Amino acid sequence: MPDRESKVTWKGGLKEGMGVMSLGSGAFEGGFSFRSRIEDEGERATNPEELIGAALCGCFSMMLTSLLEKDGYIAEEINSKTKVHFNAVGSGYRIEKIDLITDASVPGIKREDFMGFAERAHKECPIAQAIKVPVVLNVTLR
Repeated sequence: MPDRESKVTWKGGLKEGMGVMSLGSGAFEGGFSFRSRIEDEGERATNPEELIGAALCGCFSMMLTSLLEKDGYIAEEINSKTKVHFNAVGSGYRIEKIDLITDASVPGIKREDFMGFAERAHKECPIAQAIKVPVVLNVTLR
């Protein structure tokens, strides 16, 4: 398996500065800033918390798909999203929790079996393993 790389260039001070994040694959390059981290509005830029959430969604959805396929189920669709709870704590900031919300359509599967696959996918997802804050899993089978 290849190692994955990303890089960042930051210019300026923390509050007025701006950075650019680039993925080694070339699939994404985008701006980020302190302001995009702590405010809901304003500039069109990302932040590390959004990227962690996106990575978790992608990893979990792929792991769930893999586990389902190994048992003979083919998902018609899996939609995952995250809510990363990033808050001021003391003199700094902290990710305190991540809600992982998934809604899936999997023909022929029972709800309790699907929930078992989802729990296993959550435990085996490498990104979820790397995150040390609580990740709250919320899945729906349509």
